Amino acid sequence: MELIFQDRYEQMQCRIYLKEERGAQTVIIGYDGEKLIEQTLANTSEDIDFKPLLTIPIFMRDALITAFISEGAKSHLRTENESLLKGKLEAVELHLNDMREFSQKLLNNLISK
Repeated sequence: MELIFQDRYEQMQCRIYLKEERGAQTVIIGYDGEKLIEQTLANTSEDIDFKPLLTIPIFMRDALITAFISEGAKSHLRTENESLLKGKLEAVELHLNDMREFSQKLLNNLISK
C-alpha cells in the first residue's frame, strides 16, 4: 500500500489517495462521502477523476504526515528500505563477528608455534 499526496495549490488543499497493488491490477481506494470505494487504475491514456480517500487543507499536510510517522513508530512499522537496511546491518555484524573469531584463531595459531 502506498499513500499518494496531491497538492492542489489553486484550491489550497491536499488530496490523499491510497494505492494498492493486487497482482497485475492497481487499485486506488477513495471515499465517496458515504463509503470507501475501489477504483481500478486502467492502462489507458484517458483522464480519470479518482475520488480521494481524504481531502485536507494544504497547511495541514506536514502535520498529518508527521502524525502518520509517529503512529507508525509506536507500532514499530518499518518501510521496505528500513527493513532492507536492518537486514544489511545484521549481515555486516555477523560478518564482523566471523572475522573477529577467524583473526583470533589465526593469531592464537601464530603465537603457539
